[in-house]
Amino acid sequence: MAFIGLVLGCIVAIRRIGQPSTQAEIKYLERFGSAEETISQIDEEMDSPHTTIGDCDLTSNWLVFTQPGSVQTTRFEDIVWLYKEVTQNRTYGIPTHKSYSLHIFDRYGVQSTFKSSEANVDEVLAAISERSPRAVIGHSAEREQQWNEDRVNFIAEITGRPLTDLSEEIPAAEQSESPDLPDQSS
Repeated sequence: MAFIGLVLGCIVAIRRIGQPSTQAEIKYLERFGSAEETISQIDEEMDSPHTTIGDCDLTSNWLVFTQPGSVQTTRFEDIVWLYKEVTQNRTYGIPTHKSYSLHIFDRYGVQSTFKSSEANVDEVLAAISERSPRAVIGHSAEREQQWNEDRVNFIAEITGRPLTDLSEEIPAAEQSESPDLPDQSS
């Protein structure tokens, strides 16, 4: 798993050379502290035994997934909201297949999107639910509106209350699938 450390290490090395194209990647990591320390923590945990589901690695403290051209990561303690999205794909109006995504939002306002098979998305969702007990699970128009318009209070509500208080507000139907929504990942 030193591969993740190698990729993130390259970003830091390029930063030292002064390439402005990596500033976004470094800023992405610096929300956790210094980029070098963050890379070291992640690399150390990736070298230890951990769970791997598809392209997603779940260490003791970190969620890391690699997809073509990107490495996305966040700490479990920082996750505040997540939901599964099922998209019906069509060709000439005819349903052809479904795509599955897991949208993960952290307390820094960053959204990460994990795309994989339905089984992998469900397994990662269950694993994150265990490791991030305060996170709200499931999508609703009201929740999305609050995230978009009043994120600070949304995050404060989640981080200030235990999951048992929040789970009563989430209907069981919302916890399984979300409606087809356009992909909002950047």
